[in-house]
Amino acid sequence: MRIYKRDNKWAYDIHVDDKRKRKSGFSTKKDATAAARKLLNDYEQGLQLDHSLIFKDFYMEWVNVHKRPHISKSSYKWYINALNIFTEEFGEHKQLKDVRKNDYQRLLNKYGAKRTQESTRKLNNCLKAAFNHAHDEGIIARNPAKGAVAKGKKPTASEDSKYLSRTHFEKLKDYVKTKDDTSYLVIYVLMITGARFSEVADMKYTDLRMDNRIHLPGTKSDTADRLVPASKKDIVFIKQRLDRHPIKITGSPFSISHTAAQKALRHAQKQIGIPEDKWITLHGLRHTFCSIMLDQGIMLSTMSKRLGHANVEITQKVYAHLLEERELEDDKKMVEYLEAN
Repeated sequence: MRIYKRDNKWAYDIHVDDKRKRKSGFSTKKDATAAARKLLNDYEQGLQLDHSLIFKDFYMEWVNVHKRPHISKSSYKWYINALNIFTEEFGEHKQLKDVRKNDYQRLLNKYGAKRTQESTRKLNNCLKAAFNHAHDEGIIARNPAKGAVAKGKKPTASEDSKYLSRTHFEKLKDYVKTKDDTSYLVIYVLMITGARFSEVADMKYTDLRMDNRIHLPGTKSDTADRLVPASKKDIVFIKQRLDRHPIKITGSPFSISHTAAQKALRHAQKQIGIPEDKWITLHGLRHTFCSIMLDQGIMLSTMSKRLGHANVEITQKVYAHLLEERELEDDKKMVEYLEAN
C-alpha cells in the first residue's frame, strides 16, 4: 500500500487481486490511509464490488438461477413485472451500486400511492430479495431495500366486489357467446371451468377433448394440472368459435394478453348493465364460478380439485365467508326439518 501526496492532495495506490486501485483527493494522509485500509478490508470480507454491474443484468441472472426453476409461471411473471416497474422508474442502465435507500423508498411510495397493500408488498418482496442476495454475496456494500416500507394506499377490493350475482353471471355468459373475438372466448372458458387466466392462456387445441373434459395446464402448483368435466355443448361451441380463426402454429388458441382479456371483460360488463362499482376482474370469474357451484351443493373437496388447489384447506380459507353463509342456510334447513318432524 502506497500513500502519497499529489497536487496538495493525498492519494492511495494499492493492488488487490492483481488489480491496481488508485484514488486521490483526500485532505489528509490519515483519510487516504483509512480509505485504503477499508478497501482492503472489504475485499478480505468478500465485498468484491463491481462498480459497472447493471441492475437489470444482475436481476435477470439471479431470477433465472435462483427463482425460475422453483416457482410457478404466474410467480415468475411477477418477478418480471417488478423489474419492468424498476426500469420504468430508473431506466434500463441503472447500475446496482447507484440505487440508494431514498431512491428505492421513493419507488415504493410512488407505486403504492395508486396500488393496494398486497400489490405494493409483492413488488417489494421481489426487488428486496434480489438486493438481499447482492448484499449477501458482497456485490454491494449497502442494501438499499433494508428497512424499506411498502405501503399501498388503494383500498383492497371488498369480498362482495369479487363476485357477480348469478343473474349477472348468466347474462355475461350469454353476451360473450355472441362475440367472435378471442378475448370473449377466453372469458367464456374461464366462466365454464373456474380456471385461472394463465391456465387458459397456456392451453393447446388438444386440451379441448371430446370426452366431455377440458385439460387445464396447471401454473400454480404440482396439483394444478388437471382435467375438468365440461358439457359437450360447451366444448362444441368453443371448437366452432375457434374454427372461425386461423390455426396458430404455436398450438395455443388463446394467445392473448391478460390486459386484452380484462379490457373485453370490462366492456362486456358495461354492455349488460352491471354498475361499474360492481365490476369484477378475470380472477373474479373464478370466484363467482366457485360461489355458484357451492350454492348448488357441490362438495368442498370436489371444488378444491376443480380449482386446482393443493389441498382442501386452501379452498376453505379462500372461500371461508361463502362457507359460513352456507352453514347458516344449512342450520336453518335442519331446524325446519326438525320442527316439521
